[in-house]
Amino acid sequence: MAEIDRRKAALIAEIEVSRSEIRTAIRRVERAANIIERARRGITANLSTWLIGASIGGFLLSKTLSGSKRGNSHTPSYLDRPKKRFPAGILVGAVKVAFDLARPALLQWAASRFVQSQTDLDK
Repeated sequence: MAEIDRRKAALIAEIEVSRSEIRTAIRRVERAANIIERARRGITANLSTWLIGASIGGFLLSKTLSGSKRGNSHTPSYLDRPKKRFPAGILVGAVKVAFDLARPALLQWAASRFVQSQTDLDK
């Protein structure tokens, strides 16, 4: 009987150690999954790099999306007609507005999925 009690106590202690390891792993996953906080820390730690990268990216986008403004005098007349293009600025603005409107729902959905996975791990 004493042997059974000792074995029960050892199993209970082992279960408690496993639970504490799981809690520690869950805290690590929560910290790693907090994308917004990780991004804030990364940007504040490397602010000059982010600003330089954003400047270069904006410059390249403006050059890529703006197109050529110069005309070529040696082109035939049928090529002189202006090409119809959808303004890229309107498209980018529409995507930004759509994302801004959908962001609360997306964050709520992601949080609920994360909580579900947490409760599944606890079971």
